[in-house]
Amino acid sequence: MDRLIERLFSYISILTVIIIGFISCNKTQKENEIENIVEQFIGDTILLPVIDSVLLNDSVYQRDFLYKSKLKITTFIQGDCPICVDELEKWNDLYQYSKSEKDLKIYFFTSIPDIYHFKENFYIDNIHKYPLLLDNEYAYIEKNNLTLHKKTYQTFLSDSANKIILVGNPIYNNEIYDLYITEIKNRLLN
Repeated sequence: MDRLIERLFSYISILTVIIIGFISCNKTQKENEIENIVEQFIGDTILLPVIDSVLLNDSVYQRDFLYKSKLKITTFIQGDCPICVDELEKWNDLYQYSKSEKDLKIYFFTSIPDIYHFKENFYIDNIHKYPLLLDNEYAYIEKNNLTLHKKTYQTFLSDSANKIILVGNPIYNNEIYDLYITEIKNRLLN
């Protein structure tokens, strides 16, 4: 009986070591994936689509949109996703900060298949202050080879020449938020 317990304990120990090794390997693979994605974009140029419609304060404005600012944050909001639209409110602090800095702009690209349905169901008082750049062809996503399902990597801080400085969505991660603020302050001081 003691021998059986020893063998069982030995198997459990080996299995534990294998599981710990597997978990460690997965974490390293995830870290490598993130590092590869970030390296892919840093220093690259973000391609901004031609936008002729902007939704702001419950109205759609038709106009040529120019992306002129020393620094810009660009992101994509899925307009037919209630959770995604609700997340716009999380941008409030950064959006207010951008309004106090004349050389920093935030551009919210969105796809809204049915504008009337969107305004009726999703466009509530707390988010109508954000200008939404209507991009129903997903040009922002397609031109920059982004994936709709990886929201973390659809947000960029870029310079006036659209060179990417930072990758990642600051509303999902406080460390990324702090990186954005630090980088913005440093670049606006120079």
